[in-house]
Amino acid sequence: MQIVELAPAKINLWLRVLGKRPDGYHQVETVLQTISFADMLTLTAEAGGIALTCSDPRLPCNEHNLAYRAAALLAREAPGRGVHIHLEKRIPWRAGLGGGSSDAAAVLRGLNQLWGLNWSWQQLLPLAQALGADVPFFLQGGTGIGRGRGDELEMLPVRPDLALVLIQPPFGLSTPKVYSDWQPPDARPPAGDLSDLTLALQQSDTQALGLLLHNDLEEPAFRLAPELATVRQKLSQAGFPCLLSGSGACLFAVVPGKSNEPAVRWLHKARQLLPASYRASLVRTRF
Repeated sequence: MQIVELAPAKINLWLRVLGKRPDGYHQVETVLQTISFADMLTLTAEAGGIALTCSDPRLPCNEHNLAYRAAALLAREAPGRGVHIHLEKRIPWRAGLGGGSSDAAAVLRGLNQLWGLNWSWQQLLPLAQALGADVPFFLQGGTGIGRGRGDELEMLPVRPDLALVLIQPPFGLSTPKVYSDWQPPDARPPAGDLSDLTLALQQSDTQALGLLLHNDLEEPAFRLAPELATVRQKLSQAGFPCLLSGSGACLFAVVPGKSNEPAVRWLHKARQLLPASYRASLVRTRF
């Protein structure tokens, strides 16, 4: 038996860092949104043991990979079951898009079905929390607010239909380094609050949303990679509401309107503004 699972990337439409916690993590308040850019995992049932292969030879295929660790965690609940996982890697590393966390959630979902466990989301949730702060969100995907370390979830009953230009620089950023360089704000204050953002998402109001985008990690990320600030400024001046996703290094821009034709025109416009080594692609919100 074989199952194929997509592992969608996410963007952070809003990210506030509220301080450092006693456990060493940071207290955050963030709005997460899955998008139509995804890794693909093929899970094939085997007699026993866990094997992981990957299209990207730079990625470890052992317990240092979150997809492998997710399988190992669930295997404790399914003695004698085994799986071969092939990961077709499309989401870049150190991008702020949650690729590793989404892979782990996809493995939990896929193995739950492949091994006939039929666990509910609530039963899978503790395993997801043990794997990482973003993994619980990816079990369902859609739109959600993350608090605490990001793993205290409130899923939002909205389905925004948004086109986005996703901008990938030729480098990544280390999440621990970006967070360690964070300082309590001198950062620009948000233009609104979460209720304003939720309303804009509910209405798929790209104009209002563009004014509300906020990320407290931009300042430390831009100190580590100043060229990202230049790219962001260029895009913003050209009419793209633009933001860093998570701790970076990917940026995204909200495209006005909903139809594909103007979105493609905006994509071409963005590509003209970017350095040659950067990639831009058109994506949509995903549920």
